[in-house]
Amino acid sequence: MNGNVPGKTTVRHSPWRSGAVLALLAFAPAAQADCQTRAATAAEKQFGDRLSAALLAAMPAAPASMWLPAAPRVAMGTLCKDTPVGDLQATVNARYHYRMPPAEADRLTRERRELEARMNALKALPPDLKREYDAIDARAQQAFREAREAEKANDRPLATRKYDESTALGAQRDAVRRRHLDAIKPQFDAVEGKWRALPAELGEFDVVLRANGYDTTPRAHEADIKLGTFPPPQGGKGFKVHGLQAVVSGPRGNDAQRQALIAGFDRARMQALIDGPPPEAPAPVAWSVGGPPSAASATAAAPAAAAPAAAPAAAPAATTEPTTPVAPAAPAAGPQTDTAQQAKDALNKLRGLLGR
Repeated sequence: MNGNVPGKTTVRHSPWRSGAVLALLAFAPAAQADCQTRAATAAEKQFGDRLSAALLAAMPAAPASMWLPAAPRVAMGTLCKDTPVGDLQATVNARYHYRMPPAEADRLTRERRELEARMNALKALPPDLKREYDAIDARAQQAFREAREAEKANDRPLATRKYDESTALGAQRDAVRRRHLDAIKPQFDAVEGKWRALPAELGEFDVVLRANGYDTTPRAHEADIKLGTFPPPQGGKGFKVHGLQAVVSGPRGNDAQRQALIAGFDRARMQALIDGPPPEAPAPVAWSVGGPPSAASATAAAPAAAAPAAAPAAAPAATTEPTTPVAPAAPAAGPQTDTAQQAKDALNKLRGLLGR
């Protein structure tokens, strides 16, 4: 990434607008070796539309110094012939990007260089060991030169002895350094641990929100929220949301950014989905698609974004379901119209697309 920071652009998205496209693709038959797929019923399609929109609306807005370059994507779970009617799963995936504010990045660079200088200083041999090391090294080099001269003179026995002598002296020389490194290992490991724990100046954070899935244990570079029942009940879910899990993964040292994304989830809104069907008209989304924040806004946001770092990228959280991209929405042309009217219009359009 270069130093030219494009101005932030923002596009507001309606989950109902996205739902029209998702509904056409989310229940497409999926080829699985152990699953004979079936078509979704009309009730399942309606439930899937609502669930998709509710999950999209629950995704967090980008915290300070972060941005969302592409809209979150929804994937519906595969419906097999033996899947009970109403037994639906859904997953939303999004990738948030992060760039540390310039002032904080400069401070971090200085801290990193100081720690690297301390590690190099610790690895340097003290004067007495340096003299011992250099003396043995000089003898090893001399033996090697004599071996080369013996080779040129076709004196193979002498060349072999000198090569063996050079190798043995080299092992003695390296043992001097190993002795020193073993002695300073506790101090070196402590400094190196601080160096490794420094947060990344640039990073990508994957956010996954699952409905009616299976509980997963977060790893060292992840943070999560769990609400409801895991695993979901057997014998059909009855068109209900039984459990939600949000998982945020990213660079190990950037715990502050992971926690900021976790804090961005509206837990009350998520809790309201548990043990009931999704609402007919979900709340407006909090997130927006845009580019990196400008240098000025990033600098202003630095105090709010500052937080202690935790433990060292990480792979995106794994999902078993294929993802379906959300069609990008056009930029808003003017002030938002009434939310209820928007939802009603979008629902009518959605029904038209589904042939209802």
